[in-house]
Amino acid sequence: MAVGDWQISRVYAELGLPKPSLQFAKSCLATCKSKGLSWLVPSANEGIARAYVAAKDRRKAAKYLDRARKQLERLSIDKEDKLIFLGQIGETETLARRLPGGS
Repeated sequence: MAVGDWQISRVYAELGLPKPSLQFAKSCLATCKSKGLSWLVPSANEGIARAYVAAKDRRKAAKYLDRARKQLERLSIDKEDKLIFLGQIGETETLARRLPGGS
């Protein structure tokens, strides 16, 4: 359920629909927390950041990208999985930098 919500949130963000994107990303995070899915929390926060990119809110996107990175640092996962998460975060950071006021 959490992975599905995250995927749907990314689709809505890609379509430029920040409200449903944020709704599904927050649902993903809530499921992660309630089910103890700590390994997916970085992706949930990346999804929230991407929703804020769709909303053109660079500041909030940066806040959630920072959370995603910090949570990823705390996880004990293999190198391949870490690279996948870093790729997701990197994609969203690139999108955030393209927003007005980005660098």
